[in-house]
This record gives sequence, C-alpha cells and structure tokens, in this order.
Amino acid sequence: MKNININGIKKFLDDSKSDPSLLRRQMKVQVNWNMDENQPQMFAEVEIPNGTKTKLVCDSAPFMGGKGIAPNPLQYCLFGMASCFLATFATVAYEKGLNIKSLSITAENNINLKRPMGLSDEPVVEKIIMRVQVESDHTKEQIEEIKRIARERCPAVWCITNPIPLEIEVK
Repeated sequence: MKNININGIKKFLDDSKSDPSLLRRQMKVQVNWNMDENQPQMFAEVEIPNGTKTKLVCDSAPFMGGKGIAPNPLQYCLFGMASCFLATFATVAYEKGLNIKSLSITAENNINLKRPMGLSDEPVVEKIIMRVQVESDHTKEQIEEIKRIARERCPAVWCITNPIPLEIEVK
C-alpha cells in the first residue's frame, strides 16, 4: 500500500511495548474568534508532528452568521471523520496484505437547522453516510472484512458511535 509509514507504525508499536504510556495521547486545539470582519470567523494554529505549525480557518455559512469564505465546522467534522476512517482502512488493508490500487471516501449527512436556530429539539444530524471507493483485485468479501476491522479500530468512528463525557467550562 502506498503512502503508509510502515516503519513509523512498527517503531511506535515496538516502543509502546516497553512504554505503554505512549498509547495514551492528549489532543488539543485552541480555536480563536477573529475580530477582523474581512477574515473567516475562526482560526487555530496547530502543531503537527514534524514540529511545524499550520493555520486552520473556519467560517460559518451566511445563513448561520458567517460569510461562507472558509470551510464550516461541520465540513471539518466530516473531513476529520472521513480521513480518520480512510487512514484506518488503508492501514488495515496493508496489514492484511491487500493490494489497493485507488482509495477514496465520501462522507455526507443531512443537517436539520431547527435546533441550532432555537426552533425545536429535533436532532441536528440523523445519520452520517460514508462511501468508500476501492479499486482492488481482491474479493468483495476481503474488502468487507477490511471495512469491518477499520470500523472497529477507527478513533473517529468510535467517537461518533459512543457517548463521550463532555465538560464545558467558561473562564
């Protein structure tokens, strides 16, 4: 499988056998509100593993009070979930020896804006659909097995299918 850092995975697994604390990580993102009305509403600088920082920008759609000049929060949510699942799928395929020629994913949902607009208590999202496009010489059963394992292992899938305690503090 192309574009998987197998040596990085192997080293991490080896290191974590002698130091299990490596298997626990804290993820943190500080999102700032932009007071400059010519810019997207929100931004964050995040440090990436190579030690550099990258800037993420986010803006609400006009009907939600933004200008629609950057991806909106739910697009980032779908991107994060879909890319996490796709990375897990690709890694599992590699582990199982499958030769994948091409791989992509489409994530979609339908949004009910009644709750965000204060008009009802109906769910905002009823379901999320992810469609994985796989080009491979392997059987449908083999691909389905990869999907099953990836679904079990994917952190983002776990987050959206299991209740997670949420604390919100205002300082």
